[in-house]
Amino acid sequence: MVVAVVVVVVVVVVALVASGVLTPSSSHGQGVTGTPLSYSQVASEGAQGILNQSSTSGPVGWTLVAVEGLGLTTSASGSNAQATAGSGCAATPASGAPSSTILPATPTGSPSGTAAVWVFLATGSGGDLLFYVVTQAASYPLFVLSGSCTDTYDELGNLSGYSVVDSTVVAASANAAGGSAFLSSNPNSLQAYALFGPGLSGSSVPYWAVEYNTCDFSTSGTGTIWASIYNAENGSVVTSPLTESTSC
Repeated sequence: MVVAVVVVVVVVVVALVASGVLTPSSSHGQGVTGTPLSYSQVASEGAQGILNQSSTSGPVGWTLVAVEGLGLTTSASGSNAQATAGSGCAATPASGAPSSTILPATPTGSPSGTAAVWVFLATGSGGDLLFYVVTQAASYPLFVLSGSCTDTYDELGNLSGYSVVDSTVVAASANAAGGSAFLSSNPNSLQAYALFGPGLSGSSVPYWAVEYNTCDFSTSGTGTIWASIYNAENGSVVTSPLTESTSC
């Protein structure tokens, strides 16, 4: 269950690439790279962005339930057009979204627990899921997702008001528990740091998930996920690291 939730954002981004809305960089290397940031560096801006969207969305409102740092290995860009983001999932440009966007890659060798793209996820009263993007260069609403792909977020509670450890803290713990060895063997892995509100698998506290995934925009077939879960309030281990195969 936990790993399934962690991969939702990554799967949707890859699906948007497959649909032609976002196009991976065609240049050699990583394409456009951004400034690596930890969660503590983007938390206030992302939360305020969700509040601003709520104030302009009338009766819809949005509740912040998850945040994910995406350490993309390759940048992607495109226009914010409506699309089908995989089976049972529709993506519609959010109110106030720019006409085009770029998701920068995280530079190789960036500090553990940092990413150039952070996505703040908020649920609406109708079950929709808002994507709000924060990078060093800009912050903006991107898509509203609807359909069965948002079901895994229904159980999550509001993140607002919780004091959590930084992404760098849980990344350090994960790397000491085998994450570094995985990255040494799979240096081009996508690195993701996901913070979930209370309610995940019946929990009463928020969780951090650290995930390394060998799948990226240009990968097909099967890949491998390495993941570990932590109590977000104190950084203690919730589940031992696990490794499993995944479809790219």
